[in-house]
Amino acid sequence: MILDFDKYKEIWQTITRNKTRSLLTAFGVFWGIFMFVILMGVGNALQGGMMKGVTPSAKNSMMVFDNKTSVEYKGFNAGRYWNMTTDDAAVIAKTIPEIEYVSASLFMGTQSLVYKDFYEIFNTRGVDENIYFVDTQILLAGRLLNKIDVDQKRKVCVIGKTISEKLFPSYEEAIGKRVSLGGRYYTIVGVATSNSQISMGGRIDDNVLVPITVGQQIYNYGKNVHGI
Repeated sequence: MILDFDKYKEIWQTITRNKTRSLLTAFGVFWGIFMFVILMGVGNALQGGMMKGVTPSAKNSMMVFDNKTSVEYKGFNAGRYWNMTTDDAAVIAKTIPEIEYVSASLFMGTQSLVYKDFYEIFNTRGVDENIYFVDTQILLAGRLLNKIDVDQKRKVCVIGKTISEKLFPSYEEAIGKRVSLGGRYYTIVGVATSNSQISMGGRIDDNVLVPITVGQQIYNYGKNVHGI
């Protein structure tokens, strides 16, 4: 490669003769690169934060909730209420083979939890055994709810980390204890938490989970569920 000193000399002379223009051009190039790096960094940070918040949950999951209808259908007026059932969840699982897990949930609202002299209100959900494949939870002690609990309508529950810390010196000491939830007694079989910022029905740390069939029976929901 032969260096053309005359060309570089001409470039230098042009730069030095128009110092203001040269400085503004250099600053414009610098500022453009600087803003590009900053925006790329902010974008990657936001993406990382969002992914960190949803990683514990299944990334390819979808939630469906019942609500009022917005259009008329076959003689039924708009604005009517409708219900989903556990049968709907079974039909979805049977007719769409691409779906790996289907989980139904029952939102039982806030319930009073009583243990000895402790009394406080916590969110309560009825869930089935498949919830853990969709909304992954970290088990701190004991076990999670299983199919036998659901099928046999056992009066057992899994409590969140925050609830356990308010009641017991350690997570292990919570296992096997009986608490009154909404006036009915349940045996604690597990303590769980989650790193996810997205969860159906609120953060698991502040929730009490019971078998969905128990909630359906106690509150006369039949087979109705609130979310799939």
